[in-house]
Amino acid sequence: MCITCPRGTFSFERGAKDILECLECPLGRMCNGQGLYNISQSLACTDGQVCTTGTGLKPSVKCKQGFYCPPKTDDIIQYDKICDPGFFCPPGTGISTKNRDTCPETYYCPPGTGNIIVLGTLVGNYSTFAEDTVVSRCPIGSGNDGVDTKKNVQECF
Repeated sequence: MCITCPRGTFSFERGAKDILECLECPLGRMCNGQGLYNISQSLACTDGQVCTTGTGLKPSVKCKQGFYCPPKTDDIIQYDKICDPGFFCPPGTGISTKNRDTCPETYYCPPGTGNIIVLGTLVGNYSTFAEDTVVSRCPIGSGNDGVDTKKNVQECF
């Protein structure tokens, strides 16, 4: 009697005879359907998502703030791509959106900046992935014209 492999798994053969022939979907892949009999039927984890083993049975998760995750990102490499200086990366940022959210005018965003709050408008929380460096406004009298996005405080002058 054949069985259908459940979501989050696949088999190397059509018509598995035992549930033990169903393997967990590998890192960076999504096995959303039932009865997958070839890993090529699975999908690559999407841009901005992290896929652990067995994804499909369990959902993918958003990339952590301060980082960006290209397609096929798994939980081992999810912290490899740090948000670029001059930008902030909210949860779920992918390679296609990593330079979408520019640091607000007259502020500077160091590498790894996550969500931020500016002038009481909720955009996030100022934290970065390391050392909780604060996104800061360029100092008064620095000569900043108020239109440039700064990557570090030295660029304010």
